[in-house]
Amino acid sequence: MEFPSVLLFLGLAVAAQALWQFYQWVALPSGVRKSLVLPKPKGTLPLLGNTLQTACRYENIHDWFLEQRELHGGRPVLATMIDRPHQIAVMVPEFFEDINKTHFDAFEKGPMFAEIMHDVLDDGIFAVDGDRWQHQRKTMSHLFSLRGLRDNFAKSAHTNAVKFYKFLEDTIAKREHRWLNVGVEKELKDAGAVIDKTNRNANKDAVNKKKDIVSLFIDSFDCNNPNEVFDPVALRDMVVSILAAGRNSTASTLGWFFYRLSKHPDVEYKIRKELLEQAPALMRGEVAALSMEESQKLPYLEATLRKTLRLHPAVPVNIRHANRDVVLHDGTFVATGWNVIYLSYTMAHMESVWGPDAKEFKPER
Repeated sequence: MEFPSVLLFLGLAVAAQALWQFYQWVALPSGVRKSLVLPKPKGTLPLLGNTLQTACRYENIHDWFLEQRELHGGRPVLATMIDRPHQIAVMVPEFFEDINKTHFDAFEKGPMFAEIMHDVLDDGIFAVDGDRWQHQRKTMSHLFSLRGLRDNFAKSAHTNAVKFYKFLEDTIAKREHRWLNVGVEKELKDAGAVIDKTNRNANKDAVNKKKDIVSLFIDSFDCNNPNEVFDPVALRDMVVSILAAGRNSTASTLGWFFYRLSKHPDVEYKIRKELLEQAPALMRGEVAALSMEESQKLPYLEATLRKTLRLHPAVPVNIRHANRDVVLHDGTFVATGWNVIYLSYTMAHMESVWGPDAKEFKPER
């Protein structure tokens, strides 16, 4: 393609994008237009919006959002990107309540999130909405009771940790590899077939034993309803979702926990001292793990873990998709089809809440 042709093509593309944005603006209801005058991140470009900014700040995107929070005093910020719905970033607790409680039925994970997570979670609880989400949540609520955790966690954590790690080691990969079916994505697809076969065999054996999540899943079906049929694939998706969520969140938290200890030997010393006093059998290697009751006698260790979770949340950012028009508590209008990004990392670093030393690692606070 000759150089003038390239310029012509680029000019037409820019003009088309400009016309599309103008049409969207004219066609919008007045409530949506009001939302479009929300503060925008500093450096927002015409047409491109924040596409280049988010690409350049990808490695520290959470700190970039924190900068926007400080610039705009915690107000919702409207971010725009090519090929993405409008996204309103919220950063204070009241908005979290809007999304997760007051208007819970209006927000779902949405198609973008489902597309990103499908290869890992398929139709598991963390990638679906509506009735399928309700069914899985109801089933899992019986499994994750206080009694169930107390009776089963200590004895299973040590023996199954390595198995879980190997099972979910390569679950995250790039979308372009999935499209081309190469690299890690091809390995993931091949591994998924093996996991599927293994899960089907394990589920078949567990069905005969009627125990744990399998029995809960089966019991949740109405045998007298011809529209409800036991689906081993749905069971597989549920199990993989539990393992993936537990493994990834725990691994992330422990990684940051030990990183912080490596930078703060005084904190490590206090934890070891507490363990020697309260859990001598564990320190001598006589037991593999503590019971729930024993772990409750370690306040300094708990404070250190809580501090780690505040500074490095396992889910630093989450996205919800509006399935209807919503007005948030401050009057912010969210149109159907828009995304709302709520930022746990940003909220956990707010000096207005945590004080001027909000970013410092101090378990004693």
